[in-house]
Amino acid sequence: MKEIYLIGIQTSYISEAIEICELSGYKKIILVDNLNNYRKKEIDGHEVFFLSKLLKSREKFNYCCCLHTPIFREKIVKALPSNFVPTSIIHPTAVISKKAIVSTIGVIIGANAVIGSHSIISDYVIINRGALIGHDVKLLDFSVIESGAILAGLSIIGRKSFVAMGAKILPKITIGQNAVVGAGAVVRTNVFDRTLVAGVPAVVKKKNIEGYIGTG
Repeated sequence: MKEIYLIGIQTSYISEAIEICELSGYKKIILVDNLNNYRKKEIDGHEVFFLSKLLKSREKFNYCCCLHTPIFREKIVKALPSNFVPTSIIHPTAVISKKAIVSTIGVIIGANAVIGSHSIISDYVIINRGALIGHDVKLLDFSVIESGAILAGLSIIGRKSFVAMGAKILPKITIGQNAVVGAGAVVRTNVFDRTLVAGVPAVVKKKNIEGYIGTG
């Protein structure tokens, strides 16, 4: 039976992840609460387990981490034992060039996302619904691209960086590690590590940030 464990149910993105798995033919979807305090026993008909319980087992678990905050996502992934095997989930309406490279390790790609030729999607990246990734783009580990964002050709998004809803990254732009691009921003110049930019055109709003800190 094709089954998957979705970790991080107390995040608004869990419903998206459930839909992707349902449409991708998973017959059994098990939801995992990493906070170990969720009171309901199921969501949308799918059973809920505490992560603490699963950690006591030596059984193999194919999983995908749905936490939207890159820092939290990395922390959970690195803490899991070797019997937890990360897998990627891709919505069937996503359009991915045959010449693009998408990691099979923990990637989530939402509905109607587009990924262009020769782009590279690294481990544990999240690309939300409707995002447009141009040609020769590199998304490094744990980066998150929100709904409707547009990344033009030859752009690079650093590890654990967050590009918010509707942002536009112009061609050949590099976004550093742990950086944040605000919603609707238009980025015309490179962004340094641990920097928050926002506006049209995007300007630096804050430096030396820890990265994007969301609720899940």
